[in-house]
Amino acid sequence: MRRKCASNIVIFDCSEIGKTAVELCEAHTGAGFGRKDTALYSVRLVTHVDVNREGIERALAVLREWQRRHRRREHEALADYFAPPKA
Repeated sequence: MRRKCASNIVIFDCSEIGKTAVELCEAHTGAGFGRKDTALYSVRLVTHVDVNREGIERALAVLREWQRRHRRREHEALADYFAPPKA
């Protein structure tokens, strides 16, 4: 059962991204939000209590863009790997 709770902490599973929590956290150094790996695929995000919804949306946009770029590179690498040999 999920419950709503007011908090400045979010913990999420990043296993579907294809990177570990450490890799995700290192990729976002200087992104303007606190983050820490708490397990192999678990990331903890923290904001200051004065951060508003707009600030949260900006942080989410940074994470979404990184995920989009990462998945595109992964797809391109797989396409290159499975491409027929060049003559």
